[in-house]
Amino acid sequence: MRYIQNGLIGRDGKKHDYYFNGLGQMFTGLLKWGAGDYSYYDSNGAASSGFVHVGTTVYYMSPSTLHSLRYSQVIGGKHYYFDSKYRMVKGWLTWGSDKSRSFYGDDGAAVSGWKTDGNAKYYISPTTLHTVRGLQTIQGKKYYFNTVNTILIVNNWVNMGGGTAGWAASDGVVTVNTAVKYDSQGILRGTKAGWLTLNSKQYFINKDLSFAIGWLSNGGYWYYLDPASGGAMVSGTTVTIDGYKRVFDNKGRCSKVGYQNPSNYYQVSSWTAPKSCASGIFSYVTPSMISADASRTDCIEAFIKRAYDYLDTPYVWDYACAPGVGVDCSGLVTQCLYAAGVVTPYTPYAHYHDPWQDHNAENMRADNKFKKISFSSRNRGDLIFYSGHVAIYLGNDRIIHALSPSQGVLISSVYSPGAVTGCSRVFV
Repeated sequence: MRYIQNGLIGRDGKKHDYYFNGLGQMFTGLLKWGAGDYSYYDSNGAASSGFVHVGTTVYYMSPSTLHSLRYSQVIGGKHYYFDSKYRMVKGWLTWGSDKSRSFYGDDGAAVSGWKTDGNAKYYISPTTLHTVRGLQTIQGKKYYFNTVNTILIVNNWVNMGGGTAGWAASDGVVTVNTAVKYDSQGILRGTKAGWLTLNSKQYFINKDLSFAIGWLSNGGYWYYLDPASGGAMVSGTTVTIDGYKRVFDNKGRCSKVGYQNPSNYYQVSSWTAPKSCASGIFSYVTPSMISADASRTDCIEAFIKRAYDYLDTPYVWDYACAPGVGVDCSGLVTQCLYAAGVVTPYTPYAHYHDPWQDHNAENMRADNKFKKISFSSRNRGDLIFYSGHVAIYLGNDRIIHALSPSQGVLISSVYSPGAVTGCSRVFV
């Protein structure tokens, strides 16, 4: 005998198809036909029907033809898919026509309903067994799925059609929000200018009803409306923006957005420094005198202007108090630094009570958070150091400093205190 033999009685007493080669030898295993499909003959040589496992590959042999099937098949009321080589597909399958997807379980049967894959979530239609896209109502709730990759949209705005805007929450459920709308170009806009609270976050709507993005000056404060989150206001955190570390309070107000020192030096701020004690003469802090968008020159001039406010103030050892009350040389510098919002370890209270801060002129000279410079490169606003003494350079070889109990705060020659021991730049 050779080739297909139908209806032979097998060892089980039933009729089967068998295949014998040109030499009349019985064939077992997977047989590939000229059309590319397969039949499978078991170890007894009987042709198999139904699901056949060959190693890790699964085929389905038609009970009527005993040949393998491919593409979409309904078997026992379940949907399966076999690729162009007749192999059962498991896992995700992307359809070429519309890029929707189907998912086939470990048994090869297509699944429907919600499907999570990593951080992505899909919904597979029980009718089409394909993932859905766009706005969908599922069990009475609205959801929106990306129109390209069919992933569920969460924590974002969605266009519900007709200009209606919806917010997709963390669970994907979409609710309409009448405070915003989509224009004819599909751009999300507010319906009223000014601050707007949406989903527990603050946004600012411009006069053209667009969402403000980036830096915003409003009501005397600077805010940052994060482009990465659609303009949500940054608050209660520290963020590096434009290469600089920015500090935002719980109301979103930024400490500084204009000129700023490099991060390894003391920072300037439009906020007033905190008090070093609750009350008394050592609780005094000069208010910050710079705006949020101050330039480097603005900071230098605020620093020097505050020094002029101290002219004729008495010299009192270890004092860093208000004008007219008393300062020593480093105490004057400390209060002038406060005028640019510069906070250092040298506080009025510690200067008086901490023995280490008895010598803050020397501490400041050694402090690398002020930039060391040469005396020949000195400029207005730099610190000039002498033995146990510090002064503020005004330019043209003039300094302002608290010199002694007999002279108080005055302006004099840069050479009058004696030999210069160092120079530092506050505003780099």
